[in-house]
Amino acid sequence: MIVHRQSREQSHKVTNMALRETNLLRRKRAAACLQVIQLLEECTEDESGECWWKRGQTREWIKRRKERGMLKVVEELRVEDIAAYKEMLHMNCETFAEILTTIGPEIATHQVVGGHRVISPAAGLIFTLRFLATGETFRSLHFQFRMGKSTISYIVREVCQAIYLVL
Repeated sequence: MIVHRQSREQSHKVTNMALRETNLLRRKRAAACLQVIQLLEECTEDESGECWWKRGQTREWIKRRKERGMLKVVEELRVEDIAAYKEMLHMNCETFAEILTTIGPEIATHQVVGGHRVISPAAGLIFTLRFLATGETFRSLHFQFRMGKSTISYIVREVCQAIYLVL
């Protein structure tokens, strides 16, 4: 009789734990649904009827990335000063092109938008090489390349994973 009572108590404990876990999962699902609803409500439609989510406004100095950012400097160095290019990225143009050709398809599948523009695989590789070669912080790269810190950290992580997987 005592053994039967203990097994019944254990059975109730297990049932109570399962109910608590089920309730917790329900609450998590409900919270996730509320977040999705909130995101959908923040959506704004353009002329074509497509839904775009509101984002923070891109700062003006970041918008000038294409004309004045470090990517422009790297491009100029590649054409005009090969030694400085090699010093900047710690590799020559041919090695860069070889690595880009090898991992490019892997990182091209993840289109990253920075400042309302898609970041090219070549640009992502340049950020990553600069980060790995110099140990500069994302904050420093943020100012050099005129791109958000979170965008740079995401790109560096993605490119490092691609390098690890492919090479």
